[in-house]
Amino acid sequence: MGNLKDNAKEKFNKVKNISKEKFLKKKKELMTKFERRVNQAAEFRETESWMQTLDKLSFIFGVVLLVTFVYILGRYPHSHFYVFYSSLVPTMVLIRFVDYKPKRSHYFLLDFCYFGGATVLLYVVFFPKS
Repeated sequence: MGNLKDNAKEKFNKVKNISKEKFLKKKKELMTKFERRVNQAAEFRETESWMQTLDKLSFIFGVVLLVTFVYILGRYPHSHFYVFYSSLVPTMVLIRFVDYKPKRSHYFLLDFCYFGGATVLLYVVFFPKS
């Protein structure tokens, strides 16, 4: 009975080692594919056509945001505007921070415009009646 148990353990360890080797090989293969895709995406983001598309999308987003902002300010000046502005400003500053930090330009967020925006946000959130 002990011999049968030892044979089963040997077979299991052999299969385990083969599976581990296959797993490590597959992992290395997948990581290589992933790194290649990441490099291709990084190269594509630096092309002129991508930058033009990004500029167009940014412009469209900015215009739509401006129209939405003005509409909400005019249509719901005492109710929805506070919620819209209180969610918009932190989101936009966070996006800008994520964009600026890798470029080491995050100190531009200390500019007067951002300080003014933060001051307006404080008044909108904490002192809406003043």
